[in-house]
This record gives sequence, structure tokens and C-alpha cells, in this order.
Amino acid sequence: MNKLPRFRFAPSPTGSLHLGGLRTALFNHVMAKQLKGEWALRIEDTDRSERLDLYHQYTKRLLDSGHAYRCFCGPVRLSETKEKLQKLGSNSTYDRACLNLSEEEIARRVRAGEKHVVRLNDATIQNVKIAPDLVFGTSVQHTHAGLPTDPILLKSDSFPTYHLASVVDDHEMEITHVLRGE
Repeated sequence: MNKLPRFRFAPSPTGSLHLGGLRTALFNHVMAKQLKGEWALRIEDTDRSERLDLYHQYTKRLLDSGHAYRCFCGPVRLSETKEKLQKLGSNSTYDRACLNLSEEEIARRVRAGEKHVVRLNDATIQNVKIAPDLVFGTSVQHTHAGLPTDPILLKSDSFPTYHLASVVDDHEMEITHVLRGE
């Protein structure tokens, strides 16, 4: 693995580069130079079909380790659940109904071709980091974000969400630091 700090700027090719994006690229480049590291420009791929096998490999690792799970809830159930939870005063939008399905139940539903997504099991991530932030000062980062829903990593069409693809691509490129706008 690369020992040098490695930064990147990864704009999406869906529109013109704006001033905020240019500033983010500049900050990443300056920090890489200051730390005697490397800086990479990666144009985000909006058609991820060429790397589907790679994203599926990482998804399988997350599923096998318990850091992700298959969710078979359809749009009607998700909408009803969200409405019910909001009436109860909860910020949650999903009740994690599929989190504890048995392996047999999951296998049966997958074999039957039932549409599903893969969600991050947010409850498995519970560390806290103190991070020095050169712009805003020291900050406490809860890697267990307490999100109201376990985010979807792989959509029902088997394509990764931006969140999964971006993290996998960063890992594959050995990116160690990511600077973003506020």
C-alpha cells in the first residue's frame, strides 16, 4: 500500500465546473504538495457498468461480514413505514425490518428473483475519532452517524449508489485524504 498521503478531486461530468469545485481541487492539490503527497484527478464515472464486478465483490464482503444486509421492502411498505414513524415523532424513515431475516429466508427470496437493495448496517459502525481539521479546528467524528435509515449501497438494479462507488474507487486508488466543501 502507498505510504504517501494521497488526495483526489473527483468531479462528476454532469455539468460545468463551478468555483466551489475549483476551490476544492485547489485545496486538495495544495495539501498534497504541503504533505509531500500525491494528488489525483478522477472524473467520476456516471456509467458504472464497467466496474460492476468490483462493486459486487465489495458488496459481498460487506454482506459476509455483517456490515450490510439485503432489504426486500418495496416502495409501498417503505412509504407506509416512513409515514407511521413520522406520526410517532421519529426522525427515522426505515424500521430495519429486513435486518434480521434468516439466511434461509434471504436465500429463498433471492432465488425467487425478488427485487431487493443492499443497505449498510449502520449499527455495526460505532467508533469515534478525534480529527484535526485544519480549517475548522479539532472536531469529533462519530463514524456511527445515527442516520435515520441504513443507507442503500446497491440498488435493486444491481448498480451501486454514489456512496458505495466513491468509497470503493477511493480505496482502489489508495486515496488517504478527501477534502470536500462545507
